[in-house]
Amino acid sequence: MRTRPAEFYGMVRDMFLPVVDGRVKPSVAHALLRVLKDRGWLSRVFTQNVDTLELVLLDEDDVVECHGSFRSARCSDGCGFRIKSEDDMERLFWSPARQLPTESATSAPRFPTCPRCSALLRPDVIFFGEGLSSAFNTASREEMPRSDLNLVMGTSLVVYPVAALPQMVGPECVRVLVNRDPTGCFQYCPPYDLNTSRPGDPWTGQERWAGSGYRDIFLRGGCDEGAEALARALGCEAELQAVVAAHCQ
Repeated sequence: MRTRPAEFYGMVRDMFLPVVDGRVKPSVAHALLRVLKDRGWLSRVFTQNVDTLELVLLDEDDVVECHGSFRSARCSDGCGFRIKSEDDMERLFWSPARQLPTESATSAPRFPTCPRCSALLRPDVIFFGEGLSSAFNTASREEMPRSDLNLVMGTSLVVYPVAALPQMVGPECVRVLVNRDPTGCFQYCPPYDLNTSRPGDPWTGQERWAGSGYRDIFLRGGCDEGAEALARALGCEAELQAVVAAHCQ
């Protein structure tokens, strides 16, 4: 960010402004989280995403943004200045980002800067090598041991400490991975293939409940496909479709 600000803020503009402006909508997988909340089945969402799409459908108290988000920003030199409101983020962070020149422009770029000390403003995301927030540590210690089902979707399970969350649950907690590939503690779990299996097919054979994988289910496929399959199994497919129609299209 400091050494190549034009590239950093250009990437931020291209990747995250479409979300801020509402041009990128939540997915079917996001919609499933709202259905689970409405049913009273959702305890907490731990997300590694920093795009804030979960908060289109959920409340702030429902979500732990493990790696921070672009909802707020702060001074990169540590003078103490912080932005928390949407209006201030638009005025001080996103407005300069919108006005960044193209590669062919000759004018000097204007980057988001701290109004107090003129240092660059950095989004409240966790950069490589930085520690996670105390909110993550507290929530993970409180929530994971008392979970009765741990739903893991669309992750490599290689970035710690978030990758350790499925291993923090109790021995009777069912763990479900929805992913294109087996990974982490699910890498030896026999898959149920969402792309080739019919909706009415059973998800497990007797072999799944033997040995160390007695409580693990691997649904192989995309997150949206997995969300639809879970909604069918839970009897809330119509509710999922209603949320998708209202917020995801």
